[in-house]
Amino acid sequence: MRRTHRPPPSFHVAAGALLVLATAVATPSRAEDADPFGPVRRPAAPDAADADEARAPDVAAYRAWLARPDWLCRALAARELRFRSDDGVVAALTPALARERDPRVVALLLAALDGRPRDELLAEGGVALAERLVALLDAPQASVRTRALSTLSALPPVRLPRETDALRAWWAKGRLGLEVEARLVAERAARTRAQARPPAGLAPGETVTVAPLAVRRYAELDRIAREGLEVVVCLDETASMLEVIDAAKAGVRDLLARLRDLAPQLRVGLVTYRDEARLRVRLTPDVGAFERALARVVADGGEDEEEGVDRAVRLALEPGAVRWSRKAVRAVVVLGDAPPHEGDVAPLLRAIRAAREDPLFESAARVDTISAGPGGPDGLVHHFAAIAEAGGGAATRLQGARSLVAELLVVPFGPAWREPLHALLADLDALRAQDDAPRARR
Repeated sequence: MRRTHRPPPSFHVAAGALLVLATAVATPSRAEDADPFGPVRRPAAPDAADADEARAPDVAAYRAWLARPDWLCRALAARELRFRSDDGVVAALTPALARERDPRVVALLLAALDGRPRDELLAEGGVALAERLVALLDAPQASVRTRALSTLSALPPVRLPRETDALRAWWAKGRLGLEVEARLVAERAARTRAQARPPAGLAPGETVTVAPLAVRRYAELDRIAREGLEVVVCLDETASMLEVIDAAKAGVRDLLARLRDLAPQLRVGLVTYRDEARLRVRLTPDVGAFERALARVVADGGEDEEEGVDRAVRLALEPGAVRWSRKAVRAVVVLGDAPPHEGDVAPLLRAIRAAREDPLFESAARVDTISAGPGGPDGLVHHFAAIAEAGGGAATRLQGARSLVAELLVVPFGPAWREPLHALLADLDALRAQDDAPRARR
């Protein structure tokens, strides 16, 4: 059967879109904003018996995450604390800010401090926080200087102009006074907490354990930093995928550079498929090899409605073929616009589940799908949701070529990190734009 009813995806890639793939500046977004990346199908939500899974972690847990060696973990923890109003947030952020040297994380820590009540800043941050903020007024990054100035301006006992010189002059004379006031505020806050009734169901002195989902999320980031991230992309190379493949070729260098920044120990592989699957490049740390292999892909053929998705996924999951390592976090990402052959679906789902249970590996391989063309009512290619569910991953609909790099950046980290990573990357793009603006005006 010809694919006459499957037109190529209408992504309308304008001439400037290829440049945008590498340099797009996103507006920082909050979790409640509409998701610009389209619907995502995740594994079923836990039932009431597992309600603790979704509970926010205790603030104290963030101290360890803010001290991790990998900057990505620290950045995500800082961004999450930005939306927490619990006691102890400033106390966790202050020592992290004192030792942090990555300007991206410094800016995110400052954003988490900005706008908090003065008493909270004094009681939990005190002189140590003020001293660090004053030092950051000399930071080379405009994004850091601006945020340090904003938070520092809340500390003087009287309203001062939000100007560097005015705040420096106050600090030179008012340090001892701030130290005394901070001690008094901290003592008052301690008395208030002591008099407060404990939460329902807890005995005095009893604590709440960290939410299990948060522990697993950050544990996986730790594994990625320690053991590496391995990603095999399974790419539909039929003619209807022409615009997607062209967009992938245009954005691959930026994609791999940013992915390696997020996961320094990165290995990537490529499988392409029509009715049959072809291994283009085994897992390798050589991102140039992946880029060259992708450049050789030609979108052609695909004269039937269904394609060999099952052959591609089976090949990607074959340890001897792609050479998975035993300890790394492993992800298979299927990018296509055609479903698998109907008779191959059930065996494929069984094969995915079996591969995830392979005792040879320390972590189960995850399979995610990205639908790049017309699908069902949910916008997903038929059976792509079932494939992702069997693989413990997410089924996502690609909104357009411009979002391809952004989606491929976050998918390998798993469904739990998809939205936080999208938001973090948008924040980092905004920070980069703010820091680049003064240079552009010169």
